[in-house]
Amino acid sequence: MLLAGELPRDWPDEGTIDIGIHDSPHHSARTEWWYLNGHALLDGHPPVSFFAAFFISAADPNDRWDDKVHAVTWAITDAATSTYHSECRVDDRAPQLGLRQINDGHGMRDELFNRAMAEILEAGNVPRPDRMIGGDVRVESDPLLLRFGRSTLRKRKDDLHLRVIDDASLNGCDIKVMPTKRPIRHGENGLVPGALDGEVFFYYFIPRCTLAGTVRLDGVSYAIDSGCAWYDHEFGGVLTAATDGSVLASSRMGENVAWNWVGIQLDNGCEVSAYEILAADTSQSIDRRLVFVERDGSTRSTTDVSFESGPQ
Repeated sequence: MLLAGELPRDWPDEGTIDIGIHDSPHHSARTEWWYLNGHALLDGHPPVSFFAAFFISAADPNDRWDDKVHAVTWAITDAATSTYHSECRVDDRAPQLGLRQINDGHGMRDELFNRAMAEILEAGNVPRPDRMIGGDVRVESDPLLLRFGRSTLRKRKDDLHLRVIDDASLNGCDIKVMPTKRPIRHGENGLVPGALDGEVFFYYFIPRCTLAGTVRLDGVSYAIDSGCAWYDHEFGGVLTAATDGSVLASSRMGENVAWNWVGIQLDNGCEVSAYEILAADTSQSIDRRLVFVERDGSTRSTTDVSFESGPQ
């Protein structure tokens, strides 16, 4: 039985989050992701935007704790040419794991869709635009290193280094992300509930970072003159007590949730981050939060926030 208020031992304590420790993967988490997005002013090319997200999750929520799968997705938006360069790579075991999920009754509600998907997976493929990583996967903790094929996120001192490349299109980037503010806890002192009973995630973000490095478009590398970025890190699952008395986060399949999220960097040096978690089937709100970050890094938080669709 999990005691109320008890959290995994490898989650942050009260006080300032030590990113030297907590940017690294958390053994207790059954789902964990690292997310970067930003805007870059380039030498010799109009500005571009980018994002990258690295994921680690349980291969089977009821199987070995150390059996994890990996995925990465990234994109570069070139507004000047109205071009969106993107890549999504999933674990090389995705076909067999996807088939198992469908056969265990955790597919989509539309059986025709499940049959079509099973046909693709049985052939050892994944539906486009996704592709399999098809290369070496390395995960290290001291310091952080995520290498999923040709996509890498690594930590050097307090900076994060992102390197992604699509060999087919010759698009990618090699960027150093340098925090200028301390990590901020989202949710309720860092805790964000999931859709299931006992499901909890720890969520922190660094709302302002500077950039250096290069962006590659159609095989041509452009140096970054200046830029800004935002960094999110989240990890957790359904909290359960392990046999040694520690707390671990398990995962479960078949739960459909949706996120609305926004991160805004204001010209006055302040930032706003807000999210709402919804049950995908009913659109019922599960949790919502807005955090306002002052120039000095102090914060104010409220749950009085809503997302509305504007005119198209």
